[in-house]
Amino acid sequence: MKKHKKIQSRPKQRRKLEAKLCSLMKLTGEDLLGIGDDEFPADGLSLMLKPDPAYSREGLRRAIRWLNAGVKGGDMRDNDVGGEWSEFQEYIREWRENLRMEMRNATDRYARRVAETLLTVANAWAAGDLPAVRRCMRCLEFFLAKRSTQQFCKGACRSEFYHEIETLHPEYKKRKANEAMRRRKQAKERELRQNVRTILSISGNMDKSQLDAELRAAARKHKVTLTVVKEIERSLSPAKDASLLARE
Repeated sequence: MKKHKKIQSRPKQRRKLEAKLCSLMKLTGEDLLGIGDDEFPADGLSLMLKPDPAYSREGLRRAIRWLNAGVKGGDMRDNDVGGEWSEFQEYIREWRENLRMEMRNATDRYARRVAETLLTVANAWAAGDLPAVRRCMRCLEFFLAKRSTQQFCKGACRSEFYHEIETLHPEYKKRKANEAMRRRKQAKERELRQNVRTILSISGNMDKSQLDAELRAAARKHKVTLTVVKEIERSLSPAKDASLLARE
C-alpha cells in the first residue's frame, strides 16, 4: 500500500497569512473565515490521544498501586475502572455504528450524505489525514493539501490572491520586489564566498601567480573588483564581505 505524506496542522501559519491580508486590506478578523483555525478542528478528539499536562509515569504507578490494593483487599475497584473504560469505548463504537446505520437507511439522500461525510471525516482524523483538508483562501473551496504549507487549491487561485493584494496596495508589490532583490544579492554573496573558499582549499598546490589568476577569474565571474575578492580571501568575514559588495 502506498504511504502518503502526513500533512501537519497549520493554525499559526494560516493566522500569519490572514493577519497580513487583514492589515493590507484594512479588514477586521471577523471579515475572514476561520482565522487561524483548521477547517475541521480536532482539538477535542486529540485530547483522547494526548495525555493531560499533569500526567506522569509516577501517577501511573500510583494508579497501579491503588488497583493492586483493591486486589489484595478484595474490593471491586478494578472491575469499576474496567467497566467505565469499556463504557467509554462502547460509546465511541456506538456513535460510529449509528452513523453507518443512518448512512445506509436514511430515506433523505442529503441526510445520508451528511452521515457518510461525517464518518469519512472521523476516519480521516483517525488515519491522521484530517489536517490535509483545507479551504482555499481565494475561492473557499475545500481541497486535499499535498504540503503542509499549501493554502490554495490551485496555482490560479494563489496568483489571483496575491494579484488582488498588489492591485489594491502597490506598496506591497514594491516591498516584495525589494525582498526578492535582497535575497538574490545575498545568494550572490554566498556564492562568491564559497568560490573563494574553494580556491583557497586547493591553493596549496599553486604558486602566487596561479592563485592570483584564479582570484581574478572569480572576480570576473561574479562581476566584482579584484580588491573585493582579495579582501574576502584575507578575512572570510561575512560582515566585511557584505559591506564590500554593497559598495560595488
